[in-house]
Amino acid sequence: MQFDDQSMFEEAISGGRGVYLALSHYGPGHILSVFFSLWGYPPLAVRDRHESALRRFVRWRFDRRYPDRVRPRWFYSDAFPREIYRWLRKGHIVASSMDVTTVQQTNAKT
Repeated sequence: MQFDDQSMFEEAISGGRGVYLALSHYGPGHILSVFFSLWGYPPLAVRDRHESALRRFVRWRFDRRYPDRVRPRWFYSDAFPREIYRWLRKGHIVASSMDVTTVQQTNAKT
């Protein structure tokens, strides 16, 4: 993964106000949360409440391989958004895919 202009990102984070990343749903977004954790940026990922087996596996694997790292945090899109504001005030990252919603098809797994 790369940033086209990482200096913009670094400047935003260094300002202490946090960064919101609006992502397209291109691939598994939880992997991006793992990268940010490994780079030293605690992420809060906004997602829907349904937990896929792949996401559970990635979380389990991350905990086993990197016990000393800050674990990515998950925020459910149907919850009260106060935690998002608190996370941004701490100067951290909040990320969500633009198609995350509380209304899903009954057969959808995210």
